[in-house]
Amino acid sequence: MNINNNENNEKTNFPNYEKAVNEFLSDIEIQLISSKNTLFTIKRFLAATNSNEPEMIKYLINHNYQPPQNQVILGVFYLKKNKKRKSFEEFKKAAESNNPHGQYLLGYCYSEGIGVLDKEAAVYWKQQAAKQRVPSACYYLACHYHYGHGIKKSELNYYYLLHKAAERGHLRATLELANAYNRGFGTLRDKHKSLYWLSKVANDFVAVNYMYAIFN
Repeated sequence: MNINNNENNEKTNFPNYEKAVNEFLSDIEIQLISSKNTLFTIKRFLAATNSNEPEMIKYLINHNYQPPQNQVILGVFYLKKNKKRKSFEEFKKAAESNNPHGQYLLGYCYSEGIGVLDKEAAVYWKQQAAKQRVPSACYYLACHYHYGHGIKKSELNYYYLLHKAAERGHLRATLELANAYNRGFGTLRDKHKSLYWLSKVANDFVAVNYMYAIFN
């Protein structure tokens, strides 16, 4: 999901800033949130902009009022530094500006008690991000429907949202969609479709290990 050029037309001292922001947001869209993934995303972003963490954080603090993408990135930096309240506040500002990545990450914060623990608010913000086709939001919202966290359980919605996320390249969603076809979760059992979705990620080492866990 590319950033809006009109929102990010301010010149920066960092080379390839706009491209790096797009790559940063793309990582957020398809990766599970973990300290390892967050560290990788930040390191790649700093390398792409030829910057270091202190100077980038300073820039983002001075420019976090626009565009909302800057608030998202600053929030991720704070998350990496375990400054949970500040992270929550940045995601909230971005979410309230209708930024889909901010909406997804705010929903994540509500799920994990980063700032505030509120399962219903988590569902609401993930729904807003899913409407804007953020794959990770679709995946985590599917999990809410599967387990009944903050919303009524629905295997049909679980399947539907997994499909949306898998179509946009979300690894875990692709694997769970294959499992849904294998076991008939929210859809008819279909071994051919199960194998089709597995083939999409068959070359991924992490996927192969996860495959054994859910299919055995």
